[in-house]
Amino acid sequence: VFTLVMNTMLSACAAVAPSSSAVQAMSAVIILFNMLFCGFFVPPNTIPVYYTWLYWLCPLSWAYRALVLNQFLSPSYSEEIGDTGVTVGENVLYTTGFTLNGEPYTKEWIGLSFAYMLPYCILMIVLNGIGLRYLRYESGKTSGGGEDSADAAKGGDLSPQDGSMQNEEFDLSFKP
Repeated sequence: VFTLVMNTMLSACAAVAPSSSAVQAMSAVIILFNMLFCGFFVPPNTIPVYYTWLYWLCPLSWAYRALVLNQFLSPSYSEEIGDTGVTVGENVLYTTGFTLNGEPYTKEWIGLSFAYMLPYCILMIVLNGIGLRYLRYESGKTSGGGEDSADAAKGGDLSPQDGSMQNEEFDLSFKP
């Protein structure tokens, strides 16, 4: 589901961006915020209060939380630690910051993750459609260029006029 969510989110970016460079820049920022606020690099309980809305907004945080809970609330981690009443899995959730109001998240949050990501995916599909319908940039009109790009947009021929093939030397960006 997370792959579908990211695919639709980045497709929505591509639908509203005027060029591939703009799509790459927007995608980089989106992925950066998803990575920073998902709870992997910065534990959720240490994210500053004024940034917690990003934690709850990012789809990667919901997917990552579901994976963490699915792993550490499984029977493999259900052994209690001494007489504390805390299981090994709950202890991991405490130490990694996956707590809400001082208590570790429960298995219900796995279902809530899907309940968040599916409507998010539908919203991104709708935004993608709106972007393609009303903001779509036609090819050849957004990227500047010169006469060549204008001729290409009109369907002009860019081959040499005398019919010969040009043999120009070029450098490969890698060494074979």
